[in-house]
Parts: sequence; structure tokens; C-alpha cells
Amino acid sequence: MKDSITLIDGHVHFYNCFNQESFFNSAWKNFVAQANKYSVEKNIICVLMLTETSSHNWFEKLLEEIKTTRDHVHSKTGWICHQTTGEDESLIAKGPSGEEIIVIAGRQVISYEGLEVLALGTRCTYKDGQPIETIMDQVWNDNALVVLPWAVGKWSGKRGRIVTELVRTTKHNAFLLGDNGGRPWVWPTPKVFYIAKEKGILILPGSDPLPLSWEIKKVGSFGSVLPVNISKFRPAKQIINLLNGINCDLITFGHLEKISCFLRNQISLRIRK
Repeated sequence: MKDSITLIDGHVHFYNCFNQESFFNSAWKNFVAQANKYSVEKNIICVLMLTETSSHNWFEKLLEEIKTTRDHVHSKTGWICHQTTGEDESLIAKGPSGEEIIVIAGRQVISYEGLEVLALGTRCTYKDGQPIETIMDQVWNDNALVVLPWAVGKWSGKRGRIVTELVRTTKHNAFLLGDNGGRPWVWPTPKVFYIAKEKGILILPGSDPLPLSWEIKKVGSFGSVLPVNISKFRPAKQIINLLNGINCDLITFGHLEKISCFLRNQISLRIRK
């Protein structure tokens, strides 16, 4: 039996179609389900790493609610948020029965080449449409974690060759690659993942929920198990330092997408457009 375990969902969005209370409840339910597989006896340390686009800034709204709402209690949810972590990039959401989830700020940026770049552990914003290496340098200089995440159709053709070349030529700790629970399990593993492992580049998994109301149930369902416990003091900084220093594979929890769910989501997204 382990006393505690740290579970991280490394690619999280909060959309306008999501309900805040349901969001935290879903995340907690999924984290607990995964922790039970590891026979955890005591603490479950749960971490959501936000990857907000230029049109979303939920983390800042949470901070504003903390400042303006009496006793730090949200008027719209049964969860309570506190910024007691000793850093500006994280907060702790507490549920009505003592549940706790660490929420860490981060951004998702679209490069000139049409690739996604994640900046994890930062409240800085970045301009879309810049060359990918420019964005990566900006994020790195802000002491945030740089992740290039897999996305449907974006790692094929010319863009796929760009990612592969970055992996082949970079230092091992310059960035991470990202996998997500929306990748169909029947598809072959991207070849660049194998190249990354040979180079010592980590692959950070995350749920990456889509802007569809039912996708709220995915939060916390796909991610990684960290080999050490993360404390509630400066968790963003701890995670960045840890992931920049690990030279072994992360343990992934959760499952990739069923093909029926993948097709439903892709059709729904196209109908919305």
C-alpha cells in the first residue's frame, strides 16, 4: 500500500459550455478511480494543468473570484478556491467533503506553422501566429514548461516533419511532447514518440477535453503518475523542475479514445463550425 500518489492531467481546458462544479467533480471522480488502481491508502495529490487558448482565461477568473468573494467561497459552486500555494501560477480547489485539486495556470499557443505549443506553469500570454521556435523560446525564457502536444491531423505532412526535426535536434530537456486521451486507440503510436524516447524527451499525457458539453467527463481521466509527491507549496515550480529533470518514461494512467467516441466528437465539432 502506498501512502500517497500524485496524478497529473497535463492538458486541460475549461470551456464556456462547462459547469464549474461539475468540472471539479468530474476531475475528482476520475482521479480517485485511477488512484484506486494503485491501492493508495491515504493522500491523493491531484493536479490539473491548464492549457488555455487566447480566447479563454478561466484561471484569472478564479483568482478574481478569490479576491472578491467573501471567505474565498465561490457563489456559483460548492468548491472553494484558495491561493495559498506561495506562487501566482497555482491555486487549490477544495470540495465540500475535503477533496483537493491543485490547479496550475498555462497557455496553448498556435504557431505560424499551425502547430500547438503548450506553456505550462505560467500566467504569461503569447501571441498566436509566431514561428514555433520563437514561441518555444519565449515560453522557455519565462521559466515555464514547453510541450508540443499531439493533435488530430497536426503531426502529419510538413508539420509532422517539423516536429520530428525539432525532436532530433533539440537538447533533451528543451521541451516535452504531449499525448492526449482524444487519440484513438486503434491508431498507431506516432513514430516521433519513439524518437523522443530515444532522445530522453518525456511524453506528458493529458485529457485535452474538447469544447463539447459531454467532454467535461474526461477531465482527470488521462495523465501521468509522478514518481514523487508534490506539495501544496509552489507546486507549479516543483512540477516544472521535476519534469525538466526526469530522464525516464512517465507512467501513464487512463485509456485512449474509443473510435466511436472519436468519430462522434469530430462530427460534432464540424457541425458546430
